[in-house]
Amino acid sequence: MSRYKKIKSIQENVEQVEDQITGKLCIQKSVDQNAPYLLLHQFHVEVDILSTLHHPQIPEIMNVYSETNRLILVESFIPGKDFSYYLTHSSLLFCLHRTRYMLELIDIMQQIHEIGYLYIDLKPSNLLLYKNHVHLIDFNACIPMHSSQAVFASKENVSAELYSTEQKNESTDVYSFGKLLQHVYPHSLYFFIKKCTKADNGQRYQSWKTMKKAFLVHIWLRRIFLSFLIILSVFFIEVRYFTTEVTPLNNYRQEPNITTFFNAYQDTLSQFSGTTQEKIQMNLYQWLEKDWIPKNLWKDTYIGKFLLLQSIQSKNPILCHKVLDKIENTETMERYVLLANHIMNPEKKILKEQVNAYLADIEKGDIQLLMPILLNAKYILDPEQMEKVNASLIQEKEAYECVDACTILEYNLFLKSQNQSCFINMQDFEKRFGKERSWEELYELFGRSK
Repeated sequence: MSRYKKIKSIQENVEQVEDQITGKLCIQKSVDQNAPYLLLHQFHVEVDILSTLHHPQIPEIMNVYSETNRLILVESFIPGKDFSYYLTHSSLLFCLHRTRYMLELIDIMQQIHEIGYLYIDLKPSNLLLYKNHVHLIDFNACIPMHSSQAVFASKENVSAELYSTEQKNESTDVYSFGKLLQHVYPHSLYFFIKKCTKADNGQRYQSWKTMKKAFLVHIWLRRIFLSFLIILSVFFIEVRYFTTEVTPLNNYRQEPNITTFFNAYQDTLSQFSGTTQEKIQMNLYQWLEKDWIPKNLWKDTYIGKFLLLQSIQSKNPILCHKVLDKIENTETMERYVLLANHIMNPEKKILKEQVNAYLADIEKGDIQLLMPILLNAKYILDPEQMEKVNASLIQEKEAYECVDACTILEYNLFLKSQNQSCFINMQDFEKRFGKERSWEELYELFGRSK
């Protein structure tokens, strides 16, 4: 039984296998012992390089053996995606660290040259990112330094001398490195890349040491240029800011106080479309996300209560949580804090004392906040509480307009299902809302259940 169990084929004569002894994933490469001399030679070259060059960012030889007229090389498996993936999928992490990746690659290439070989086949698909470091794989195209021949190199990334009997030196790999940089830095390092990819190898950088210094210089020049562009952009933004038209929000940002706050908040609210709940959600999220409310305004009881009510009307537990973290809880806000807590924990049981405390000092519009909580918690009002709700609806001229129609119907249907008395007046309800609304089916259901 073979020690290595095949997992999948990667390409011809290359497989991913599992070491049955250690359980590790490996890459297995093989070549027929009767294959052409060139294939056998390149197999031995790869073995020689990997056994000589011990680097944490290249594969490690795990085993070399022969089996059924085949030579087999087993090397460590390096997970991760290759550069081709990151170059075709916009990756912020890749862009932030690409300079470090290139410096790591230069270090690997220097060490390959120091043991007397040229890599030749430098391309995105042979570079893997693993644990935020670049790894170089596939050494079967390597040739000895100053060789007059080359094999297995990808045509799109190789220099012209590879197709001639001209001796190859470090500048041959410098050319491939320059071609790689065209993908990694598609809109910059133009002059550096141009020198790396000169047709005449005598005009390129002649060593990695020289090229590394030039690379760092161009990177710093690039950063200076980008910094200049950012400063210039900030300057124009500032100019535009001071010449922008006067708006309630601009007034508030320049002089934040209670008056300018409410003007600005209502103005930004009016700019959203959708239901009232959707508009409140989007507007309140914008104000919290952009941190437009300074600490001194959060401490204001009136503003704190207003924003807490907004979060409750949004019915969004995240917004309720954020507002509760910011405000200073006072006695005047206790019942609103109660509602906010129930929006964050809809399954939480409501106590009779809490409802009594809420109804004891009920204000205009409070019914619309309480009703969804009662419905979610399946709380049944006792006769005394029902009387207070009825009184509030009667005294408040626009009571039904303040409360969501469907919520009123749903809660009263729930009361009916529990054989409890209801507080809805159908004639008054129909007069307030009109039967063409979206709650028509619920309304008819309520009528039929009488």
